[in-house]
Amino acid sequence: MTQLGDYAPDPGSDLYYAVRFTPAAQRPAIAAVEACRHVLSEIPLTTSDPGVARIKLAWWADELARTAAGQPRHPITLAMHAAGAASDASALRPLVEFQQARLGAAAIATEAALQAATSEAFAHYCRVHLHLAGATESLMPLADTVAATELAYGLLDIHRHLRAGISPVPLDACPAGVHPLDLATHEDRVAAERALQTLATVRVNQLRQMLDQWPASGSTTRLLRNRAKLAAATLAAASHDQPRFLSERTSLTPLRKFWLTWRDA
Repeated sequence: MTQLGDYAPDPGSDLYYAVRFTPAAQRPAIAAVEACRHVLSEIPLTTSDPGVARIKLAWWADELARTAAGQPRHPITLAMHAAGAASDASALRPLVEFQQARLGAAAIATEAALQAATSEAFAHYCRVHLHLAGATESLMPLADTVAATELAYGLLDIHRHLRAGISPVPLDACPAGVHPLDLATHEDRVAAERALQTLATVRVNQLRQMLDQWPASGSTTRLLRNRAKLAAATLAAASHDQPRFLSERTSLTPLRKFWLTWRDA
């Protein structure tokens, strides 16, 4: 991961532990792909001007095409090239399109529709991981699990999404008459938090069911499994008797993260 420089996972972060226990031979390529996913997902959340965010995402679309053609420029795509993953770069283009679509998008009506849209967006990303690992796991159940993982992290980071004008929750999960983007300013904060707690319980249970159906030993897509485990455990911890999704970001202790990601390694 040293080739990634400033784009390597922050020590102690979920991604740091998720990558740490992947197979050593695959780790440089996996780390580079994950760095790309992370950077793309952060652009809408950290760029105050949607127009500037679109310019940045368009640059990344071009950079991924250049990388697939053997002409990378960015430290992340240079690391992908060095790790032998440059040919997979173009398959990450749907992640750019997914982030572009989130900018100024209307809230999605139902949790099922949000899950389906996220699963479709991450299908090619899952195919990249299967290719890197030489794995034979079925694509769509894997994409559904990755989508559930992304939705879990979206709920954990809901305050950042709302500040950026992006809704990580569907309309049917909100209190009656409340738009998702108005949750943080809703006059009945308790009702808003309880609605998010209910949604969190649904997402945790879904992730746990998916993980129960995922072979624990010898999984060749351990990075994706590790992220799903960390997301489920963190969201479960956030869903306590007095949830504070709108004001706090729950995180597990480093020891807990280590244990969750190490025990299947």
